Amino acid sequence: MVLAVVVQAGTEAPASANPHLPRAVAQLRALDEAAALKTLEQARAWTKNTPRDLAFVHMYIGLANAGLARDGEAQASFGKALLLDPDLELPRFASPRVRDWWTRAGGKVEAAPAPAKAEAGPPVPPPQLALKPAAAVPPPAPVVGPATPSPAKAPVAGAGISKSRAVPWVGVGLAAAGLAGLGVAAWNGTEASRLGRKAAGESDLRQAVPDQASAQRASETANVLFGVGGALAVAGGAVFAWTF
Repeated sequence: MVLAVVVQAGTEAPASANPHLPRAVAQLRALDEAAALKTLEQARAWTKNTPRDLAFVHMYIGLANAGLARDGEAQASFGKALLLDPDLELPRFASPRVRDWWTRAGGKVEAAPAPAKAEAGPPVPPPQLALKPAAAVPPPAPVVGPATPSPAKAPVAGAGISKSRAVPWVGVGLAAAGLAGLGVAAWNGTEASRLGRKAAGESDLRQAVPDQASAQRASETANVLFGVGGALAVAGGAVFAWTF
């Protein structure tokens, strides 16, 4: 069974002077585990390796063997890597089962990078409004003679209908859109769970990678729709209640 997403795009080679490690990481990123194992043998035979260099070599040998469904060789290589450097961290993109092997051997998994915090700038003062003095109001002109009554205006059709009567339908529409969004979000959540289970049990790494990516996209879509649908449903309920 293929168990690991060994190295994904964007993962950098380890900080090491060993000239063979970057090429081995690139081969693992391209899912060419067999070629990576040959390159890693050259990296292991390099005469200027430090203990940490050799720890990286054995860790990547373990990941390559995991990609080729060689469970015993993978776990043995992980043990050698941690004997050389107990502080070595496994790439966080490895599959859950491979991470379990690594942590059972006493290793740590690479933590996800923390999101950057936006620096708060200096407070912006409120705009200053220039107040103009009110103009003097002239006294009313005297009325000469009896005032002529203005002709009554004919009532305009529909003028007595309150505009607020249309507002409840706005609330109903928002609530309905919110409930629809929540339904689609629930479906995406179920689909993400199904694809995740399928990727974990997939025997072919080239099939497991797309399934795992699809599960991630479905999960993110469900999260967005849950937020938007919930907000629309709450806003619709608030508008409907406000009109009464």
